[in-house]
Amino acid sequence: YQRRVHGNKPTCRETGQMVILNKKAYLFGGLGAERLNDLWSLSEESLNVWSWQQIKTLGSQIPGKRHGHCMSTWGNNIYVYGGASEYVPALKLRVVLGDMWKYSLEDNTWTEINTSELRNEKRMFSASCATEGLWFIHGGVNGEGPVSYTHLRAHETREDIVCRLLLEKK
Repeated sequence: YQRRVHGNKPTCRETGQMVILNKKAYLFGGLGAERLNDLWSLSEESLNVWSWQQIKTLGSQIPGKRHGHCMSTWGNNIYVYGGASEYVPALKLRVVLGDMWKYSLEDNTWTEINTSELRNEKRMFSASCATEGLWFIHGGVNGEGPVSYTHLRAHETREDIVCRLLLEKK
């Protein structure tokens, strides 16, 4: 049983993220020879024949290069949260992100979601899962050390903003 893959392929990377939406897999970001912020789709063209396609989004907004982020879906949208953007050798410090972005499959655009009340919730290398409109994000590293609590995010309220409930905060 062999699958063939056609098209240009994404570069090798680690700590990028993938989600499935509308029978396609979507890959965003990661760390290869450099940090990445590219978006790719993988779809089945025919039985055992798959095709990669790099998505060139419309508009000028796009998430910064990152790895170790979380990714989830809701409706026809893909959400990206946090991650690390760079390493500053002189400070022996990773720059950890707390921003959230929405990619709309319908519009082929990225939009940054206003999470000003969560700016201190910077995380990378977290575990996450989503179900029925709820996005659980647990643990990870916030730039100062490990994080040992879970928070719950719900998307697509009327204001298109993120709601948060802290659970088990220690």
